[in-house]
Amino acid sequence: MLARPIAAAIIIAACAAATSAKAGMIEFFTDRASFEAAAGAALDRESFEAPFTSAATVDFGAFTLGEKGGAENLIVRLGQGEATALGVGNAITHGSFAAFYGDVSASAHGVFDFPVTSPINAFGVDMTFGPNLDPDFDPDQFPNEIIVISFDVFLGGDNRGGFAQFTSVNIPTFLGAIAFDGLFDRVTVGAGPRVVVFDDVAYGTVAVPEPAALALLSLGLCSLTLAAALRRPQVAA
Repeated sequence: MLARPIAAAIIIAACAAATSAKAGMIEFFTDRASFEAAAGAALDRESFEAPFTSAATVDFGAFTLGEKGGAENLIVRLGQGEATALGVGNAITHGSFAAFYGDVSASAHGVFDFPVTSPINAFGVDMTFGPNLDPDFDPDQFPNEIIVISFDVFLGGDNRGGFAQFTSVNIPTFLGAIAFDGLFDRVTVGAGPRVVVFDDVAYGTVAVPEPAALALLSLGLCSLTLAAALRRPQVAA
């Protein structure tokens, strides 16, 4: 006789957890088409076609791109000839140029900063990675090195979420994020001691369902599940 109340309690608990998770969601993407479909609006773009002076941090108007934590700390404009010479010939995914850094430090990472007065909730970028530059790395021992990318979004210095993605040398990889419950003003990307190329950056503030609407949707679906469970006839023992 207790089977039905226990099942109901389990479903209610699961619904509460699911509703809470929905209210604080950042969705990450590894496919640009899916990212753009979820954004559902025209995003601003930057593909580094205009010349810029190499520096530790470069201002692109709507955002700055810098390299931090490394030994070189320099963002450089990249053309096809240089890309091929650096072992990242596939890195230019839009237009004729990209931006990159190359560093021998394992702690080097790229940083996209948006003004704190104009945070965003949608960001995506194509990235391509060169061979390992660690002087102690033996490419003969690891001819098919798997690269681990760290991708994190921040608001006011607080990490709002992130994930890791795997890729290989000279394979363009898209990573993106949309925040459904707020905004972010910084994106960081790290992949160890190597050339890291950025191209076709997409960013902006897009309309997304309100957290309350997401919670109500989750609650409604859970209510249907609960009703079905309560209607289900019990089997006599």
